[in-house]
Amino acid sequence: MTLLELPPTGPAEPARPEPARPERARPERARDEESESLRGQLAQARRQIELASIARQSLVEQLDAAQGRIDALEDQLAGRAPAPAKPSEADEEGPRRIDAAAAALQSARWELEQLQGELRRVTARPADELERSLAAAQARLGALHACAATVEALAQRAGADEALAGELQTVHDRLLELAGPPPTGVAESS
Repeated sequence: MTLLELPPTGPAEPARPEPARPERARPERARDEESESLRGQLAQARRQIELASIARQSLVEQLDAAQGRIDALEDQLAGRAPAPAKPSEADEEGPRRIDAAAAALQSARWELEQLQGELRRVTARPADELERSLAAAQARLGALHACAATVEALAQRAGADEALAGELQTVHDRLLELAGPPPTGVAESS
């Protein structure tokens, strides 16, 4: 069995312009990207260590088997032991099963790490988009409330013309109905 390790790659995304952000967001993003890069390097180093550990264990088992054969041959040469019997298939399958189980376990660990990384990336993205959408909606809502205040001020100044004042008051009421309660930080002038 041969293990081939490929560098982790994310899905290719087309470049899209992002709205302007405050300067402090860039260092945080850079830190997040740097930490993701370091996590990837750490995961690769762990994989290499685990591969080396598996290879070392295999070599130790081979060394033990070779030492056992050397001892048996020395005993046979000295006339102390009869010719060794051919090892049974069950004895040979034991190390193979252990190696196969260790490889399957390691493969499952790598897949788990990869899926956890993808889950972190997927769950982080929508929050940024939702925050941008919320900020845009709050800005539009604030603009609606500002328009309602302007219409109300115009209605008060047009007090002599009852028809115009009534129409402006209707527009004001409709704007407030569409906007709902004012967002925090926007005061409605009455």
